Amino acid sequence: MPIELYKHIFHQQTSDSHFIRYIPDEELKAVVDSYGLYLSAKGETQAMAFTDGWPVMAVMLDEPFRYEFNTGHKKETVHAGYLSGLFLEGTYITKAAEMKRLLVIRFTCEGLYHLLQQPLSALRGKTCWSLEELFGQEALGLLENIAKASSTAQQIQCVAYFLKRRIRPGLQGNAIFRQAVIRIRATKGEGNIQALARELNVTYKWLERKFQQYMGVSPKEYARLNRFLHAYFDLQATVGNDLMGTAIRHGFYDQNHFTKEFKQFTHQTPLAYLREKP
Repeated sequence: MPIELYKHIFHQQTSDSHFIRYIPDEELKAVVDSYGLYLSAKGETQAMAFTDGWPVMAVMLDEPFRYEFNTGHKKETVHAGYLSGLFLEGTYITKAAEMKRLLVIRFTCEGLYHLLQQPLSALRGKTCWSLEELFGQEALGLLENIAKASSTAQQIQCVAYFLKRRIRPGLQGNAIFRQAVIRIRATKGEGNIQALARELNVTYKWLERKFQQYMGVSPKEYARLNRFLHAYFDLQATVGNDLMGTAIRHGFYDQNHFTKEFKQFTHQTPLAYLREKP
C-alpha cells in the first residue's frame, strides 16, 4: 500500500481530504478491520509501498487500473485489484499519478487466514498478488461488480457479499495471538518479544509460528514494521530537523542505527528521501 495510507490507519481517522474510513458490519468484524477510500496526493508520481504487517487488499477505481511495483531490481505489474506484499523493503509504486482512488480492505490480524484457509507464510516473496491468484476466477466477477457500482457504499457491499460467502461457520480466533498483536502495536514495536512471550505464558517459537500462520510475518518483523512507521511519520512531522530525537523516541540506539534502518526500507537516507518527496 502507499505508505501515507498508514498515517490515517494509525490515527483511526474517519475522513479527511485523502481518506474516508468505513466500519464493516457485524458479520464481517471477525475478518475485516475496516474499509477505506484512499485518494492519492495530487501530482504524486511515485509512492513508497509499505505494510504494517496486517493483510491489506485494494481495488483500483480509476483507469488505467494498473500499478507497477518496483524494488529496483524487479518490477511487478498488477491490474484492477491486489493484495499488498506482507513484508516490503525498498519497494515503490510507480505511475502513481495515474491512479487517484483505491478502495482499501484492511483485514483483521487473522482475517485473511480464515478466508483463505491457508497459512499466510505461503504468500511471502512477492510485492503483490492479484485477486485472481488469491480467490480464483470468482475474483473477476467481484471486480466487474465493483466497476458497475455507482457509489462507494455499493462497492463496499460488493466486497462484503463476496467475503461473507467465504467465512466458515463457527469461526473462532486465537485470543492469545490477538493479545500479542495488541501489545506490539501498543508499544509501537519497541517491546521485547521474548519478554512478551513469557508474559503471555507461551514460548517464542509458538508466537513465531502463529504470526507466520496468521499474518505471514514473524513477531520481530511485525514489531520492526510498526516501529519504522511511527519513526517515519515522526520524521515527516519534524521535517528531518531532529534525526537524533526521532531515533531515540522510537527505540533506535542512535541516529546511525535509525539511518541504517531507514535506508533498508527506502534505499535512501532520511534527508535524501525528504528532499525528493513532493
